[in-house]
Order: sequence, then structure tokens, then C-alpha cells
Amino acid sequence: RPPPPGVRIAEDLQESWLRSYQQYRPNKADPAIVRMILDGNPPRAFADIAGQGPDDRSELVAIARGHRNEGWLGLASIWTRPDHRQRGLATAMMTALGNWAARQGARYAYLQVATVNEPAIAAYRSLGFIHHHAYRYLAPAR
Repeated sequence: RPPPPGVRIAEDLQESWLRSYQQYRPNKADPAIVRMILDGNPPRAFADIAGQGPDDRSELVAIARGHRNEGWLGLASIWTRPDHRQRGLATAMMTALGNWAARQGARYAYLQVATVNEPAIAAYRSLGFIHHHAYRYLAPAR
């Protein structure tokens, strides 16, 4: 597919993208550590879509992160503001990141999604993704 209009791709982590990520995944971690993890090693790109209404033109309503490693595009941190869901914004960002990675030789893609996020899993399945494996998280004993 051609890259969709309205999606911005940046290869540097933008403050507006980081602020939106904090809405998506609020946490008390050191902001410098969060930035370091998200910024990661190139080649990586950050997709975003700004609001279109009169009240939200400067605020991002959707974000996604892509990382290319050899022939693979890894997709993560895909988030759409709740009042903008079901409009194809995640698909548009994934398509734009796919174009970005394909121009650099990527031919395959994988994504990370929480196993409890059934609406997202159904959407990704409709795009051709299948379940491959799950993560287990360790935490200190209480």
C-alpha cells in the first residue's frame, strides 16, 4: 500500500510523541530511562497522527514505534487515543512504518501486543498477523 496521508514518520524521538506515550503507558520510571529505551538503536522510527478537529490540531491522537533489524520490522507502542479508535489510525501508522522499513530492505514484520488486548489482536489478525509466542514477566515477591 502507499503511505497514508496524515501520518508523520520521524527517525528521532519527538517530545510530542513521548508525551503521548506517557498517556498510553503512564509510569513512575525515570524519564531518562524511558527515553533511552524508546530511542533505542537506529534504525528506528516513530509514527504519529495529529488530531484533525478544531480543539486537537496540535495534540497527537495516535502513535506507533517501528524498529528495523535486517529484513524485519518490529512494531510496538501502537496506541490510539480512546476517542479516536475504530478509524483505521493504527493501520495507517503500521502501513507508513512498513513503507519506511521496506525502503531499507525489510520484508517481514512482527508486533508486540498485550495478550489481554483482544480488540487489537483481532485487528492485527485481519491484517494477516498470527500469534507466535507470548512473554512472561517476572516481578519481585510481595
